[in-house]
Amino acid sequence: MRTPTDEEIFEWALSNGRKPSDEEVEIWNAYLFKRCWRDEYTNRLHFRLQQAGMPIEAALTMFDFIDLDDRAPASSAAVGAGLRAGVTVAACEKFQARCTKLRKFQ
Repeated sequence: MRTPTDEEIFEWALSNGRKPSDEEVEIWNAYLFKRCWRDEYTNRLHFRLQQAGMPIEAALTMFDFIDLDDRAPASSAAVGAGLRAGVTVAACEKFQARCTKLRKFQ
């Protein structure tokens, strides 16, 4: 059985549900973009980072984590445990620089 693509799932959702307005999409995207950044889900983000063997400072939001995790090569031990590992130093440095910029506004 073939796994549907993200686009196919999205099209199915639109055809079987209601189509959100442009404003609703913008509001939802803005909400998710900040998810786990200084909110009640920050602990979940930290847990996921630790599971993946990444420093907590590597990501500020769940989207940051997903981007890092998608680029991380999976080690055989990590695959067996259902985890991801091996984030590049450059990727961590990029997000640490972003953390530093955002902390200036806190």
